Amino acid sequence: MRNIFTLALIMFLGACNVLPEREPIDLYELPASTVRTATGGDGVDSLRIDRPVTSEALSGSRMLVALSNGQIQALPQARWTAPVPLLWRDWVLDAFWRDGRVAGLSAASEGLQSRLELGGMLRAFQIEDGASPQALIQYDALLISTSDRRIIASRRFEEREPLNTIEPAESTRALGAAADRLARDLIDWVVLQSQPGATGEPTAQRRVSFSCENGEEIEVRFFALQGVAVLVRQGETHELQQQRTASGFHYTNGPTAVRGQGDELRLEIGRRAPIQCRAA
Repeated sequence: MRNIFTLALIMFLGACNVLPEREPIDLYELPASTVRTATGGDGVDSLRIDRPVTSEALSGSRMLVALSNGQIQALPQARWTAPVPLLWRDWVLDAFWRDGRVAGLSAASEGLQSRLELGGMLRAFQIEDGASPQALIQYDALLISTSDRRIIASRRFEEREPLNTIEPAESTRALGAAADRLARDLIDWVVLQSQPGATGEPTAQRRVSFSCENGEEIEVRFFALQGVAVLVRQGETHELQQQRTASGFHYTNGPTAVRGQGDELRLEIGRRAPIQCRAA
């Protein structure tokens, strides 16, 4: 019995010696954006950023290399710190924070209310192998109105950055440089498209001045194509979203609302008594 136990122990130790050692995996983060705080110009009241749709190959955390024959390979022993869709969402969110032109910024996963949502498809986030290797990022952006899920604008963004060698550290640097340039264009585009009438379509803007029963003079700017009205009252502007109604018009942002038909308008502010107004 003792000989059998000794033999089994020798076989077990021998098996341990032939098992391959697990190779270490290095984790990489995309370099932080160098976007700096913007000064001047119009801003955006609220925006939430969603993780992009991706192909199955891009859904994981591997660092990918696209070969000239159409194959996709992964760099060995190298991983991103998060799956690519989440990595991209969080990186873009940080770039918007650094720019500072969005007053209320959040991730879609937080479930917070927002007037606009940035989503889309990340088509490429990889290294392109060839005679001149380069990093490639291709992002099809969608700017969406959250109230009715209407697409306000869409655009494809693409950036490339050459690299010296296809290895993890250099690939990370090149993808970071490409992402940085793409982010600047993306943020400027979102801010521009968020402004009423800035989508390249006719604005269909109509400005109406109203005299109210309490002596106030207000102005309402109606943007029919965007489903938005801007109330100008006491030197302040309030952006209101269009609501469905059987007749007339109704715009609100929650605390403030305007309702009416024809030349008549009723201004509602919180729990105060409504103020009746008439077109001047």
